[in-house]
Amino acid sequence: MRLGTVLRTAAGVAGVGLLGVAVRYTAERSVDIRPVTWVRWWVTAALVHDLIVAPLAIAVGWVVVRYAPRALKAPLQMVLLVSAVLVAVSWPALRGYGRVPSNPTYLPRDYASGLLLSLAAVWAVGAAWAVTRLLRGHSDADAG
Repeated sequence: MRLGTVLRTAAGVAGVGLLGVAVRYTAERSVDIRPVTWVRWWVTAALVHDLIVAPLAIAVGWVVVRYAPRALKAPLQMVLLVSAVLVAVSWPALRGYGRVPSNPTYLPRDYASGLLLSLAAVWAVGAAWAVTRLLRGHSDADAG
């Protein structure tokens, strides 16, 4: 048997085992975990991804590939991808999920400002990269 097959099989067995542990723990602690809330969250997340996020990402990607000059494609793809990840990761904090009014130490920061500063830094790096590529003379005939 090939090493890759053995490793995939081992990873699959481990994954199924961990899934079993998670299901057992959820069943034992259903009052604390609230499985109905989790199922609703996962179904909603899947629907939002499949109906909104994925089609939007495909459309934006198509526009970039179709219309962006060759020298700007890689920097533009980088800033769009990193921006999307930053927004996705910061979304729960921006929405205040987990915030408890009686405990001001939960989510105590201005997460919107942090996100905007992070996005500004990413776009500044992307702009510098794009300018560098343009000044170095990357043309439409270059490979990237």
